[in-house]
Amino acid sequence: MDRWKHVWLGAAAAGVILSACGGSAATPSVDAAAANMAASAQAAAPAAVPADPARLSATERAAIMQAAGYRLSGTEWRQSCDGPAQAYAGEITRLADMNGDGRPEAVVEGGNSDCFGATGSGFAFLTSTPAGWRELYRGSGLPDLHPRPGIAFPDIEIGGPGASCFRFLRWNGSGYVTGGTSEGGRICDLRVTSAAMPLPVGYYVQEPLSCGELTAGNPAMIGYLGRDRFVQVTSGTFVSFRKTGPDRYSQTERFPSEEGGPGAPQATAFTVNSDSSFRLYDREDWTYCPLDQVPRAARFLDSPDYRTDPRIRAVRGR
Repeated sequence: MDRWKHVWLGAAAAGVILSACGGSAATPSVDAAAANMAASAQAAAPAAVPADPARLSATERAAIMQAAGYRLSGTEWRQSCDGPAQAYAGEITRLADMNGDGRPEAVVEGGNSDCFGATGSGFAFLTSTPAGWRELYRGSGLPDLHPRPGIAFPDIEIGGPGASCFRFLRWNGSGYVTGGTSEGGRICDLRVTSAAMPLPVGYYVQEPLSCGELTAGNPAMIGYLGRDRFVQVTSGTFVSFRKTGPDRYSQTERFPSEEGGPGAPQATAFTVNSDSSFRLYDREDWTYCPLDQVPRAARFLDSPDYRTDPRIRAVRGR
């Protein structure tokens, strides 16, 4: 697995196991010896695990790999995103105490292009507890870990082809969420969470467009989530933004009537899909765009035409 070594340059790992496929792990046959190993793995004391993966005992290795969703097949630990034909081998690439509790965290990596696309890589980040190993995060990409002062677990920068700044995940005390973008640990764009919805403040693009495809000529495909509202070039006068149910929100605006007076309030429904995307009107999917990935021509908040617009001043908190 030499192709993974560059991922860990200068990084302190955070015990994550990631598989972006979302399918259940393959369950190849495990012989009696492996079954006995699995049983004893449950009683393994994580605090005694060596820092070098090569020095792990069979029982220690089994405990980590099973917690990451792998099953022993012959001499390899394997799992799959969609049946035996897509099965891939995995291995432990990092062991270290990353939160200062005296117990190690572990990173397990494996994958193929069928399950993980261009990167061909899935990873999982795990932490050890007195009760055994627990998964903290699972996903796809090339993980690069960067410790941050005052944060228990390191940021996970998820690398891949075709970008200079990559999405990174940050520990919020109970789980990993999108923290912004970074390159080799250098922060490119730091996420600030909106008070309106649990999503980052910034530009959003309507699918199927990508961030880099935005132009000034398609204003209906770009919007900006501010501290308390969502605004587009075509937005009306803001009235309110409120939560209406689990992951569901509603924004009310007024648009001028045909006679020029104030029109009736109009509500727009939002559904949060993930920590970086939402659905509008129950049919349009919108995805967060880090500022460095938004072409300058598409950044309507910076346009001279909108700098004096009170809607824009409000959405930016000015």
